[in-house]
Amino acid sequence: MSITTASCVAKGLDCGELKTFFEPDADVAGLGVIIAFAAVTFSACVLSALYWLLQVYFEIVPRSSDRPGRRQRRDAYQAAFAERLSWFEIIENVIISFSDQQLFVGVAWGIALQFLGGCETTAYHYNIITHMLIMTCATHLVAIAVVRKYWKSPAAAVPRVLVSLAVYVLTGMCFINQQAAFPSSFDRNDPPDNRFIQYAVCYQTGNTTVENLITNSAANPNAVIFESVSGSTVIANWNLYVILLVCYAIALLRLVVFGLASCIRSRPNPPRRSPQTSLKILRSFDAFLQLFMLAVGFVVSAFAYRYIVDLREYLSKFDRESDTEPNDEAGFDGYGQLIPLMLMLLTTFQIIGDLSVKFYEWKSRPEEKVQAVKTELGGHHSGR
Repeated sequence: MSITTASCVAKGLDCGELKTFFEPDADVAGLGVIIAFAAVTFSACVLSALYWLLQVYFEIVPRSSDRPGRRQRRDAYQAAFAERLSWFEIIENVIISFSDQQLFVGVAWGIALQFLGGCETTAYHYNIITHMLIMTCATHLVAIAVVRKYWKSPAAAVPRVLVSLAVYVLTGMCFINQQAAFPSSFDRNDPPDNRFIQYAVCYQTGNTTVENLITNSAANPNAVIFESVSGSTVIANWNLYVILLVCYAIALLRLVVFGLASCIRSRPNPPRRSPQTSLKILRSFDAFLQLFMLAVGFVVSAFAYRYIVDLREYLSKFDRESDTEPNDEAGFDGYGQLIPLMLMLLTTFQIIGDLSVKFYEWKSRPEEKVQAVKTELGGHHSGR
């Protein structure tokens, strides 16, 4: 059962007692946690964008010109490139590694916030976690937008989809629990709002329901898409979640279509391929769709990260119970901060392992095959 005000009061929480001091929590909003989360998210965005450019260049651009002499050079280059195509799996594995890292950390935070330890979470830390979940959703969106072999291993893809769905559901629950009195919008130039340092669960009451929230969003799409960026709606950045949710649904549908197409092509008697012109149109449309989802993921991540940074700066104005002690959130030390920082090493190990395997495969190929590839590549570059 989700944590409620009544359940927390039953455990001894006193919502009538107002807190007057800011209590830092480095495990949630520490500088190390924020930097690690932002580094993984934006690294995934940049790497996904570069990988998208590679796919467009090698799959769409070479097929768009059939001038005399160009076709032969193109075919020779693509034959040679096919020998190296497996190296691009390293990029895909790194992107998925970034996404998986965020997904499992996000699920842990969401479950803890909604079902386990949310009674003593302040509204400030609640907002931080919610927007880091937004960055998690955005990271996964850019990953599934560009990864070509998402369904290569169904045994891994299905649990990954289920976990990503759980993250989206938990993120939605975090936003939906932000009722009318919940402090989420702020102005950095205003005096500190004391509500941010109170327990978040004490504000999770009111008449707002899931149905009302969705109905109001559908009735006023302009507010959903634009106004909450400036904090003029009750729930700050609710629009980011709605946009991500729509794009995620499109991305999942795209994955299903590609998965079915792959199954059809693998049958003993596959249907005849579509005309070349139709394939060009489909590839171009899919490339545009990928670019759109990449842009959404990057922009949403940037807005969420800006909110987190601004909110941390805003809360630094509050008095702490012991101003002589350093602010725990301003440093990198602490068990909770080391976990996301150390998790970043998993991606490093992933890269090293993949490079080792690919290098061994490359060195163990027959010598005549290696020479053929070098000849084709050399001929292509000399003819350009």
